[in-house]
Amino acid sequence: MPVEVTWWGHATCTIEDSDTRVLTDPLFASRLAHLRRRRGAPPPAGARRADA
Repeated sequence: MPVEVTWWGHATCTIEDSDTRVLTDPLFASRLAHLRRRRGAPPPAGARRADA
């Protein structure tokens, strides 16, 4: 099975390989320096099936 990458926006993506799915999000805090994270739309249903 080929590796599948789905880009959700900015730097967030889902990487799928065989039976493993990884969801990336490089910003784990609510703030980055003087920038404040705003809550956007909820992720699509497919993003909830991530393994890591």
